[in-house]
Amino acid sequence: MHEIVKYHNDLNTVPMRKFSEIELNIFMAVVQQMRDKSMDKIQLSFTRLKELANWKRKKDDAEFTKYLHSVAEKLIHLSGTRWSPDGKSFDMFILFTRFTADSNSQTLDVSVNPEFSYILNDFTGGNFDQYELAEFVALSTTYGKTLYRLLKQYRTTGYLNLPIDKFRELLTVPKSYSISDIDKHVFTKSTRKDMANAFKHLKIRKVYGKGRGKPLVGYEFLFDKETANADQKRIEFDKRAMQGFNPNNTSADWDFRKLLE
Repeated sequence: MHEIVKYHNDLNTVPMRKFSEIELNIFMAVVQQMRDKSMDKIQLSFTRLKELANWKRKKDDAEFTKYLHSVAEKLIHLSGTRWSPDGKSFDMFILFTRFTADSNSQTLDVSVNPEFSYILNDFTGGNFDQYELAEFVALSTTYGKTLYRLLKQYRTTGYLNLPIDKFRELLTVPKSYSISDIDKHVFTKSTRKDMANAFKHLKIRKVYGKGRGKPLVGYEFLFDKETANADQKRIEFDKRAMQGFNPNNTSADWDFRKLLE
């Protein structure tokens, strides 16, 4: 299977709260099937959806329909935010408007909000994420799948900075988690292994501020970029997102492959 997932970067502003690994697989399978079709509605067979999402559970079609209902219930409430370049205005959106599953015909109909269908169809200016669906599906943790999506957005630069608040928001890290909890529950051995296999020479640096106690203010990700030419627009977007964040104040440097030893 060499299906390519491709979508506008605005989709990465949507936190995927409380999704399991298989639910994220189904979500990305739907996104992949709607790509470049300029359609507000598509129909997927259960067989094709299971194939794309690498579904291995032994459930009959009636039970699979019930499972799709729980997934659709989460997807239909997903919302994202599109900010203006100057950060002075925003536009909140929901991507999906309707899901209709039928165990008799073994089909799932998915409708997209036409006002934001550009997310699945407009890839001008390099403002898009792209990767193989099979590679995403093979990832074993939800945190790993989210990190994978975020890092793939910066595949041509090999560099991403995330302030700690943005990191918590995009990965839906519980507010109660301390930094040591993040080390233990977010950067698990399985997640580190997935990331090390997906991104060559991946390193992550904890970035500390200069205030009292030198609080952790963010994370810096570095890895081999996929192309020779950096995308300047992507760099500028990253700089805007990182206002007030100094990546030079680093006192920790993690090499993911060393952590696997």
